[in-house]
Amino acid sequence: MKQIETKKDVISFGIFNEVVYQTTNHNIVIENKEIPFNQKAYFLKFDNKIFIDDKEGNYIIINDKIEILESGFGKAFFFLSKNVIGIQKIVENGILSLLSKNGFNHFFEILNLKSHGIYSIYSDNKFIYKNSNQEISILNLETKNNSIFHLKNLNKIEEQEEYQLSEFSEIYKNTLVCTLNNGGIILYDIEKCELIRFFKDAKIRRNIYPKSEGSNIYYGLSHCTFIELDLESNKVIRNVDIETNLKKIGNISKQTKNWIFVSLAQYYDSLFYFYTSKNSLCVFDPNTLEIEQEFNFEFKNGSTKLRGGLENFQINKNNIYCLDSDNTLHIIKR
Repeated sequence: MKQIETKKDVISFGIFNEVVYQTTNHNIVIENKEIPFNQKAYFLKFDNKIFIDDKEGNYIIINDKIEILESGFGKAFFFLSKNVIGIQKIVENGILSLLSKNGFNHFFEILNLKSHGIYSIYSDNKFIYKNSNQEISILNLETKNNSIFHLKNLNKIEEQEEYQLSEFSEIYKNTLVCTLNNGGIILYDIEKCELIRFFKDAKIRRNIYPKSEGSNIYYGLSHCTFIELDLESNKVIRNVDIETNLKKIGNISKQTKNWIFVSLAQYYDSLFYFYTSKNSLCVFDPNTLEIEQEFNFEFKNGSTKLRGGLENFQINKNNIYCLDSDNTLHIIKR
């Protein structure tokens, strides 16, 4: 990996045909054109359009010719699947969520639903989200039936402090994969509305992805653990402690307690790209179980950190984009 460019004074960005970013003066820069926007922007691409909002109601919708199609106040957008986008709209009696399928040809309406992002997902006319009670809610958008799985039920399986959802990872066929705050993994049947498996000691709080599109094999990388799941047999194939590998990149002796771990991670093109707790970027190969590459950022300020959140860490076929706490966007060739 090699750094090829930096952009200063960037507070948020998105990757489309090229990188789209917002500067500290709140202008959005697209193909050298600047569009004023008063608050921090969040970017989403859907149906050949760029949706920009600040999660407070201000928004802009732009087409691929960099023309503003719509702008105003009262909407926010969130990703649900390749074919479905969520739109939250402020109305007189609350917040209305519109799930737009297949390019705005059809809308489902849900009133006063505030969950979005990593706590919601869509599959086959079912909207799955985390409700305010830390429960998994499955809303059938045709019948309007709402089924709820109470995480307190897990306490009946294992005597444990109260569980909380960490991330909705993916849906394979009818199986929802989600992680918990204690590192456990739930496999949940969204059709039958019943628990399939609960892996209490998986040690994975987030970052679970399918090995390839449509695959029943799922990989996860978190803290000091790599996991491989088979969602046909609902079994763990591999659960590997990679602490020794992490110690190597930090030159930490075997006798010394490890202080390097995986923080933010993404799976792209058969490899995991992840941030470490020592502010570096690494590549992990699930086949070899080795950390194949490490890139160390040359921050001038000792207090500079890589920003958390996947919106600040994005990858495409050519580059890796990393935003730091000093508002510098680092562009690194894969």
